[in-house]
Amino acid sequence: MGDRQTSITSWIEITRARLELPASGELKVPLTVKIHPTALPGEYHAFIGFASGANRDEIEAKIKTGQGDGVILKIVIAEDIKEQVSLVSFVTEKVTLSSKDNNMSFTLENTGDTTITPKGEVIIYNTKGNELSSVQVNASGTALQPGERKVFTEELPFTNHLGRNKAYLSLNYGVNNKAAIFDTAFYYSIPWHYLAILFSVLLIMFGLIVYGVRSMFVDRKAYSFEHGVHELPLFVREVHDHDEKDHDLNLKHDSESK
Repeated sequence: MGDRQTSITSWIEITRARLELPASGELKVPLTVKIHPTALPGEYHAFIGFASGANRDEIEAKIKTGQGDGVILKIVIAEDIKEQVSLVSFVTEKVTLSSKDNNMSFTLENTGDTTITPKGEVIIYNTKGNELSSVQVNASGTALQPGERKVFTEELPFTNHLGRNKAYLSLNYGVNNKAAIFDTAFYYSIPWHYLAILFSVLLIMFGLIVYGVRSMFVDRKAYSFEHGVHELPLFVREVHDHDEKDHDLNLKHDSESK
């Protein structure tokens, strides 16, 4: 009866007066339970016993030694708490080349009124839906206080796979009310050996282009400026059927003059 917040006996009202039960008879005994308005959450038990005796002390002694009949009263007071976490963001590197500096991060905010420790994993899939790798997140058990926002950073496993990958985040939290959070992010992975092959191909193509341009320039220069003389194409016809112009070359006159 000392602490009414945790004492179930202080919530029970039942008559303790002498009860007369006739032979083969029945007797209804009213029982009232009034829970304290600020009772602490938890599970409470009380034994309500009945025994025959000359006085109250004798009856209580019998009940304590198990000589009486009765019922066990169980009262459960649930904790009125709000467990809720919001996923603010989930990002990964846009392009990964190796396992170094290959990180992902997600931001969580505790919008409830109790401390929450979220845990889960990130699964990596390729474009065909095949699982490539996975990693546990928040394995250390970092907790979120009510109203707190925190950024969790984890190392993203390198899949050594060329192409587009999907990172699937799955988080679980809550004690009384289990809940889950899901999100996805996409990124590209390019292993170093693929990058080296691509660089080599580009270098060879660039060399071929430079060689072709250089060859064309050298041939044209040799054709146009050989021995310092500028060469022009000349077309000679045997028949002269039009009036001579100033820009025409008369080979006949030139030969007679020589």
